[in-house]
This record gives sequence, structure tokens and C-alpha cells, in this order.
Amino acid sequence: MKFTDDFNKQFLNLDNLSNQYVIIYTHDNDNLENYAPHVKPRKFTNWIQRHQPLFKLIKNIPNRYPYIIGKEETTSFSDFNIYQRKN
Repeated sequence: MKFTDDFNKQFLNLDNLSNQYVIIYTHDNDNLENYAPHVKPRKFTNWIQRHQPLFKLIKNIPNRYPYIIGKEETTSFSDFNIYQRKN
């Protein structure tokens, strides 16, 4: 999947956002199936490995309330991903 300029700018800015940790709450998938047209899932972990090598994924915390169709108000397809800046 091609990443947009806004996505690139946002993730390239990680260097300026933190000296130690960054927590990202989103879905790490680039499969467009089963998503509304306005939802743009992206495999951001691969992007960070390639473009932000100073940040290492130290923990993925799966969503406690995984997405269920029909229960969108109380579920989510996003997880917490904690990155630490390498020194």
C-alpha cells in the first residue's frame, strides 16, 4: 500500500516527538477488506523499521475489546504499540 504524504510526515516526526518513548494506538494492517471507504489501514510497523530505525517496538498490547461488527461503540480494531528510542 502506498503511504500518503500526511502519514509520512506524521511518522517521520517521531524524532521530534520523543527522546525515549512513543505510544501508537492504531491498527497495524494494510488489508483494505472489511473497512469503510474512509478508513485507511496501514502496516506502520514495517514503515517504522525502514524509516525510523532509532525506534524499536518493545511491546504490543492487544486491544482488550477487539472489534465486533455491530458493537462499534464499545470495541476497536486498534492496539497499543510502545516504541523506545535506541540510544
